[in-house]
Amino acid sequence: MSKRLIRADGQSCFTTASAPPHLNKETRKSLISVLHVVLSTVTGGMENVIYNLATGFDKSRFKLSVGCLVELGHLSDRLREFDIESEVVPGMIPGLSLIYPGQLIKFIRQSGCDIVHTHSGCWAKVAAACAFIRKVKLIYTEHGRTFPEPKVNILQDRISARFTNRIVAVGDPLNRYLIDRVGLHPEKVVTIRNGIDTERFKSSDERESVRREFGFTDNDVVIVIVARLAPVKNHSFLIDTFHTVSSIFPQARLLIIGDGPLRSQLENQAVSLKLTDKVVFTGDRHDVPRLLAAADIATLCSHSEGISLTLLEAMSSQLAAVATDVGGNPDIVTHGENGYIVKLNDKSDYADKLSKLIHSGDLREKFGIKARNEVVASWSLKGMVDAYQRLYQELAG
Repeated sequence: MSKRLIRADGQSCFTTASAPPHLNKETRKSLISVLHVVLSTVTGGMENVIYNLATGFDKSRFKLSVGCLVELGHLSDRLREFDIESEVVPGMIPGLSLIYPGQLIKFIRQSGCDIVHTHSGCWAKVAAACAFIRKVKLIYTEHGRTFPEPKVNILQDRISARFTNRIVAVGDPLNRYLIDRVGLHPEKVVTIRNGIDTERFKSSDERESVRREFGFTDNDVVIVIVARLAPVKNHSFLIDTFHTVSSIFPQARLLIIGDGPLRSQLENQAVSLKLTDKVVFTGDRHDVPRLLAAADIATLCSHSEGISLTLLEAMSSQLAAVATDVGGNPDIVTHGENGYIVKLNDKSDYADKLSKLIHSGDLREKFGIKARNEVVASWSLKGMVDAYQRLYQELAG
């Protein structure tokens, strides 16, 4: 039966039952029901992990649904194509929701789920709710940390861990941090690497048409970044560095894919540096695989990261990469083999590595082939989905 929901943009949308319609009542009851709880389904790296799970999970064994603490976004529309229900959890009282989140407790109970799977930004509230519903198993996936961390956050995580059955880190460095620095019990923490659809993200024959769309010539060397326009992603530093690089290599271009609160500020920065003919802001796009075909180099200059899906997607599309030495980036980029790892906020180092790749098409091609091969071998969507399904099965008994 369909439900009518109101999205954050005020538009109506409908959700359908999560279990495939061809399954009989007895089979539906035997499915392991997993409720994902997130802040929103506005498109982002973390939300795309849920989308990737939805596209690959076994519908004959599992039933997935999504609860949002803040708002529904466009990801809910995409999830609906896979019969994944999305719904906003009724508002909770600030402060009190960490002690007794009554609305969330009611929502989880009414969902009838066996497992609650929550993600970064929601853990404390969801753990508090599950403390009152002990028959439900709780999984938390940590997608990345912002440093430096206040001590109160670490204390909150330690308390949340008491009511959590498994804590998933999306990469080995994050796993070690959760155990060594946050102080979580090693038996509860596991690593499940983020995975991407390497068939969706691969080199494309649309390169020429996409480059024409943005006014790039055959001689231009296009650097691409796919990231939300938010402070943690450090776009201002990228634009400043690009200004230096483009003064040496006039053929350099910068393609910025994504949207966010800093868009106007970043566009003004590009204007002030007289880069409007070299920097393109696309806003949010749902054809990222196609847009990556226009690029020659991928970059990510974040202050912090977990395992970046957008970086993996760009490298799967056979792009050499330049990324900052934070979080899981060194797990993805092997320095000097499929790209370069640079020091955070070191403009000289960053400009030097971008310049090396702009200067040499042969080096870009060598790194790009290596990048594609390594992502296919180690960061596949199937590997991630299978690992989560095994974890669901283990906790459901």
